[in-house]
Amino acid sequence: GFFGMNTFQTSKAMQLSAVYAATNIISNTVAMLPIEVYKYDGDAKIRLFGNQLERLLNLRPDKRFNHFAFIKMIMESVMLRGEAFAYIERDDKLNVIGLTYIDKDNCNPMVQPDGSVKYIVTGMANAVDAVNMLHFFMHIDTNYRGISILRYAANCLGGVDDAERTANNFFRSGGNLSGIIKASSTLT
Repeated sequence: GFFGMNTFQTSKAMQLSAVYAATNIISNTVAMLPIEVYKYDGDAKIRLFGNQLERLLNLRPDKRFNHFAFIKMIMESVMLRGEAFAYIERDDKLNVIGLTYIDKDNCNPMVQPDGSVKYIVTGMANAVDAVNMLHFFMHIDTNYRGISILRYAANCLGGVDDAERTANNFFRSGGNLSGIIKASSTLT
């Protein structure tokens, strides 16, 4: 099955027009929202209107994509594939000058022995530190890989299906348990 799922075929779910329509509506809606940049001064949250970073994020975060296309791709990848990545490009003063969308297949998060995360990106000579990577996900596994909504739902539904099947078998047998008990000594 798709994503390694056998009980519930998520590949069939992805072919449903309802899944496509829902994904399209959600990703389009989120992509239309502006991004606001804030800084914190103690407990106060201060909006940075017209900040260079805010302009970049709302106009053309990636040289290849405008704001709408960039955010739409991020959202679709998170929902259907479990995660999305964007490399943060910086100038010599470490200011953000752009983002580069990276396809999920070309990026592999690796948890380091100290608990930090580095990203192995196809085409980049060195591993990327977490401070230079945006990693979007809703659910995550122990290997720091995102889990798609479809795979997450399939896992949940698979568990529900197994529990229901076990309960049905128990009640179908009249609630009687069967099995063999072995003992190392004589039972009285």
